[in-house]
Amino acid sequence: MPELYRGRPPREHLLMPLTVAYLLSAELPFCCPVHADSVAVLDAAFDEILRGLTLESCGVTYLTGDKTEVNKALDGAVFVLSDERGEREAAARANRPYAVLSSPNGSGPALRVVHADRIPKADFAAKLAGCEQLLRLQARGITTGGPFSLSW
Repeated sequence: MPELYRGRPPREHLLMPLTVAYLLSAELPFCCPVHADSVAVLDAAFDEILRGLTLESCGVTYLTGDKTEVNKALDGAVFVLSDERGEREAAARANRPYAVLSSPNGSGPALRVVHADRIPKADFAAKLAGCEQLLRLQARGITTGGPFSLSW
């Protein structure tokens, strides 16, 4: 998400992307390029997301380096998760699979996966499909009313 690198994004804009990143981090470690001023906001959002959940993650780290370091990290990524504003950058790395979180026509969150056939791990591809289903349910207004569990 480009806004993570540009400054302090509103917490409510972070909950869905960070939830998806956390769920997918069970298979691959995630690196989030962020502005140093955004770290506290991200930590608070992750605390809210993870409250009451068992931790199953290969790790989520923050990269607070300059644009050169961010580009180097993105160039080495196996998979890129972005929003609509960062899709052009994700697409520039055309050989890699990526997913775009969006809100088409204001209808709620959606996840569009590009180059899914290039995802090296079958378990990761299955988790992406699970995240897509979860977002479709939320877009239709179906909520759990509390902590939930996904069985992969």
